[in-house]
Amino acid sequence: MTAAIVPTGIVSYSLIHLSEQQLIEKMQRVLENDLEFFQQQQQQLETQHLLLADGLAEEIETARINLATAKSDRLKDVVQSSTDRDLTASFYLLTDAQGKTVAHKIRSIANLPDENEALPPENQTVPPTYHLLTVPVGIDLSQLAIVQAALQNRRSFTGHEILNAAILKQLGLDQQASIGIRSQKKAGLSKAKQPLPEGIYDLEQGKVGIATIAVKPIVQNNQIVGTAIVGTLLNRNTALVDTIRHKTNSPTATLFAYDWRVSTNIPTLEGNRRAIGTRVAREVAETVLQQGKPFIGDTNIVGRTYMTAYAPLFDHRIQLNPSEAKPIGILYVGKPNTKAIEATHQLLLVGYGISGGVLILIGFLALPLANFLSGSMQRLTEFAQQVGCFNQSGIDTSLLQEFEERQDEIGILARELHQMTRRIETNLTTISRSESQFRDQTLQLQEALEKLQHTQLQLIQTEKMSGLGQLTAGLAHEINNPVSFIHGNVGYAIDYITDLFKLLNLYEQEHSQPSAQLKKLIDEIDLDFVEEDLPKLLTSMKTGTQRIRDIVLSLRNFSRLDEAEKKVVDIHVGLESTLLILQHRLQSIEVIQHYGDLPEIECYPGLLNQVLMNILNNAIDALAEQNAPRITITTQRESNVIVIRIADNGTGMNDTVKSKLFDPFFTTKPVGKGTGMGLSVSYQIIVEKHGGQLNCSSKLGEGSEFRIELSIEPATN
Repeated sequence: MTAAIVPTGIVSYSLIHLSEQQLIEKMQRVLENDLEFFQQQQQQLETQHLLLADGLAEEIETARINLATAKSDRLKDVVQSSTDRDLTASFYLLTDAQGKTVAHKIRSIANLPDENEALPPENQTVPPTYHLLTVPVGIDLSQLAIVQAALQNRRSFTGHEILNAAILKQLGLDQQASIGIRSQKKAGLSKAKQPLPEGIYDLEQGKVGIATIAVKPIVQNNQIVGTAIVGTLLNRNTALVDTIRHKTNSPTATLFAYDWRVSTNIPTLEGNRRAIGTRVAREVAETVLQQGKPFIGDTNIVGRTYMTAYAPLFDHRIQLNPSEAKPIGILYVGKPNTKAIEATHQLLLVGYGISGGVLILIGFLALPLANFLSGSMQRLTEFAQQVGCFNQSGIDTSLLQEFEERQDEIGILARELHQMTRRIETNLTTISRSESQFRDQTLQLQEALEKLQHTQLQLIQTEKMSGLGQLTAGLAHEINNPVSFIHGNVGYAIDYITDLFKLLNLYEQEHSQPSAQLKKLIDEIDLDFVEEDLPKLLTSMKTGTQRIRDIVLSLRNFSRLDEAEKKVVDIHVGLESTLLILQHRLQSIEVIQHYGDLPEIECYPGLLNQVLMNILNNAIDALAEQNAPRITITTQRESNVIVIRIADNGTGMNDTVKSKLFDPFFTTKPVGKGTGMGLSVSYQIIVEKHGGQLNCSSKLGEGSEFRIELSIEPATN
């Protein structure tokens, strides 16, 4: 009986412990996936704001509006018309070259949530309503770090930025941002579970804000004349965290400014209220904010234990110097660990219930059987010990002879033991061979699984790029028709205006003494200025529409991502289209083009454009810290191949990084900024789809060069 208790208990405990560990690991993987989704949502918000800022800046540049002298009504109309359809951002700002606002549109959340507001149901997201604020222009944003960076580096920046109370007050957003720092229960908590001491991060008594911001420099005649700024204040923006709760498996989500909750759906201990204004545990702050690493695990949140996943938020400085950038906020998803505890309790009840039942059954049967079988079992035990000590000399089966003729269970057991001894030697040999085969099969399955995962990611990437091709092709077609109509008519309008002014001048010569009323009207409209300025306006309109037509043509060329058939194309067209699409990232970079005389080749143009886009994007990222950034593109023909070389004078790579460059999932970019699939997919497109070569040469501190070789003759694949 005692001998049965120990192994039964060990087996039960092992199974329960293994199941509990697997359950916790599965829940943690779910949280990590939800956190990645949260990060992607924030990256999409940054990208959306950058597109809005680009559009606002381009409208000013195309219309050649002088931000220093333009009338405020005209600037206000430009801001209003450029942002009418956007329903997400809090503020749209135009500044002059000194960083002072000259026009803006600012909105604040009307139904501000506070600590006394009850949480909505988990399946419900309440969208915010906004009201426009009336704020004077002339707000000095020159001390805002992201604005300084955009003006000094002549390039666009995005990031999650900390706004101090003074700037928020000038913008009229101080009421939405002001939350205060709420007291938290510390009794009974270890030091790691308590918040950091106050004062380590300057929260200005809970009046600072954190905002998603994009800044785009406005350039005229190669001079920066101002900036376009688009941003969303995240304080009390509960729709963002409630959307994460609604679309993922995590019941709670939070946005932090430093270690301070500015938007959350974590309930307080006192009731079903949002715990805004509270602060994160020390162990999380030290890992995420001070070390810049994710935190995955259990921790205390306002008096309860949660399974959690935290990731750092960075401002624009991550784009200037990734290795030195420090987090300024945190993203969080999590769930109370009561669910894991409940599941563990169920496992314990089931596991120990089964083992207890087994022990009870053994207790009822073992004692009477032991008395009945003790004599016979002792002899059989001796034989079993011989079997256990099996060696090459064999087993003495004479111990079984007196039992083999019996018809009861002892006789059956004796005969079975006898037969077993004959099979042991054969089975041992078979098992040895099977183990070797099993190891080989396991290795094959592991290789097949890795290949399947890689193929699955390729299919996902291909489908995404196909969808992008269809979308850009549709947009290009819809934009091209009205723009072509406008572009064609502007030319006629210039001719008509010229003729009208000729007629007015001739009339003025023949009637040199106009009436007092006519003279007054001429002075009011400033006819001489109109005659001088109107042709310039029409010419700038024509230039702007031509710019749109060029962009549309590039989009149409680039949008052939979903073409399944090979086409005969000019490689230079694909290069120019890709450069035009990336123009917003190339403004502060010198691009040198040495194009050779190349024949048209048969290829998959959309896939080739994808490769060029990946390589150029990597080159731009590598130039973030260069004072005089430069990209050189060279094309030439060598025998029966064409060669495309794309070189940059960036940071370069060491041998370790270079050896892993084309490996799937390998990336040197920060968490959330890269998937590690771009160059791997590019390598397969060039080598497997086109039968070409893709190589990279690089030295640390001297830049990198990618070399693409494509056969002029059609490749078979």
